[in-house]
Amino acid sequence: MKGSEIFFQKKGRGRQQFALIHNAGANHHMMKKIFSHVSRRGMALTFDWPGHGKSAPRKDGDYSVTAQAEKIAQFLQLQGRKKWILIGLNFGANLAVEIAALYPNLVSHLVLIEPPILLPPESQFWIQGLIQQLRELPPKAYGKKIVKETFLSPPNPEDQRMVEKAFEIVDRDMYIATFRSFLEWDQSVTAKLKKLTAPTLHILTTHPFCTDLSPYVPNVTTARVVGSGFWATLEVPEQLNAMIDRFLDISS
Repeated sequence: MKGSEIFFQKKGRGRQQFALIHNAGANHHMMKKIFSHVSRRGMALTFDWPGHGKSAPRKDGDYSVTAQAEKIAQFLQLQGRKKWILIGLNFGANLAVEIAALYPNLVSHLVLIEPPILLPPESQFWIQGLIQQLRELPPKAYGKKIVKETFLSPPNPEDQRMVEKAFEIVDRDMYIATFRSFLEWDQSVTAKLKKLTAPTLHILTTHPFCTDLSPYVPNVTTARVVGSGFWATLEVPEQLNAMIDRFLDISS
């Protein structure tokens, strides 16, 4: 991608290639503690979704799951690497699933960190509430609400401000369209999960947001971190990094 269509950073060298996919509404900073670690294992790539962070908005205005996955897959193909280890956080994990379903030859492994997949009714209701709050709350109030509701314990000041700022500046219409697309996508995701061929690590947090994927994903290992809300990449990165290392050591 030329110019700033997709903003990205690269670090490290090696046989393994990692692509880190942050959560909806946020940016690549949410993956910084994982990025630093996996770049010691191989080449690590972190980036902002189209319409997020420093990446340009989509010219077609299409923020559906399939459109975003296709754009990211095209971006990864242009990096000149054959297969990628995709590490996705929350809705970023859902994008990783879509990429792996559409382009199985592009993906060697999947790491899905608390993906909102096969959502129970209470989780769907919570997301619908977020959509309504995006319309009603001022940006700063919405950012503070996200921090309060999604961290298990109060974050350190640096992480708190980083998350609040991300959600203060996100484009509201884009974010709402993204949420709606993911809710629609989730209604037919079972068939996509059953098509996955890459070894998959599904990581749950202390209070899981999603359904156990083991009945649906053919080659999945399920793990759970301790002491984290939705922001496992910020709250317990040392647990995630150890799980990722072990998973790759036994499945590569």
